[in-house]
Amino acid sequence: MKEQEALWLRDGGPDDAEWEEYKEYLSKKCGMDRLLQAYQDAYERYAAAE
Repeated sequence: MKEQEALWLRDGGPDDAEWEEYKEYLSKKCGMDRLLQAYQDAYERYAAAE
């Protein structure tokens, strides 16, 4: 992710198609959906404990 972000910073950012492709790559190849769900679950447990 850091490499891609650096390239976009250098080159002016992704267009809409590149962004959608990148999000799909993160979701399907890197398990980003599972990671985000784990963070969300942890946050909800934390918020409920207050």
